[in-house]
Amino acid sequence: MNRRGSGFGFVVLLVVLAVVLLLAARAWKSTMPAAAAAKPAPEAGDPPPAEAASPRTVDADLQEIRRQADRRAEDYRGTLQASD
Repeated sequence: MNRRGSGFGFVVLLVVLAVVLLLAARAWKSTMPAAAAAKPAPEAGDPPPAEAASPRTVDADLQEIRRQADRRAEDYRGTLQASD
């Protein structure tokens, strides 16, 4: 004879699954307000920042970054030469 499992095990499985899903949904809802407050959504009429910036502004920013990097490189070179 081939014995099949009863429906009770299946019912217990469904109840456990429902409880796990309920707990997961509660945890998800409790973290969502904090995540939504961390980064506000952009408004529909505002263009993305990349489209709003002019090429001159971007070029000036890149030149300033290059100047700062060159200054730091000179500082490192001076430190290395002084340590030798």
